[in-house]
Amino acid sequence: MRTITSINSGEVFPFIVADNWYSPEEEKLIWKELDFYYQPDNLERAADFSAKKDGFNLSNSWRIYPDAMFTEKYKHISSIMSATEKFQDKKFQDFIKKAMPHGVQFCLANKKSTIISYYDDAQEYKTHHDNPQFTVLIWFFKEPKKFTGGDFIFTQPDVNVKCKHNRMVLFPSYYLHKVTPVLLDKEYRNKGLGRFTFTHFYWNHS
Repeated sequence: MRTITSINSGEVFPFIVADNWYSPEEEKLIWKELDFYYQPDNLERAADFSAKKDGFNLSNSWRIYPDAMFTEKYKHISSIMSATEKFQDKKFQDFIKKAMPHGVQFCLANKKSTIISYYDDAQEYKTHHDNPQFTVLIWFFKEPKKFTGGDFIFTQPDVNVKCKHNRMVLFPSYYLHKVTPVLLDKEYRNKGLGRFTFTHFYWNHS
């Protein structure tokens, strides 16, 4: 059963956490999609696209960009992209409006984009912020969990959000955040047993 929580760190950095975001039926469809994506020729180095600081790449994970694969007409083919309809649910939006002082801005967003990231051994994302208005992260990995690390940290209030399978986190994109290195034993590396992240960006474009 899905549980949604509003977390307010010192009443300065409110964010939303929801566990069991996808239903078991949705999970099965998403794993089928990920099995298709997780092929060497389909993945790109995040270092080629991610933010940089002082000339150094902040992320060394792998990525795929489904927005570049599906036109608006066919985005429903992707279980990951079509599942974003959950964010349009009235009860969910009412919850956000009450839980976050700027939650109404999320509900007014009319543009979105999606990135699918994969973190294998020693891959991380150093402290950064995102450019849109809101960031949604959903974590996926095979259970039982084969890696350590991969936790998500808001670096301004220093809040650690534990990486749990099927957990969703929603927050204003300007919050500084990072992903700690994923660590996998040698026998589990390069087998898709690390940490998948679905990142959905939301913003309002007049």
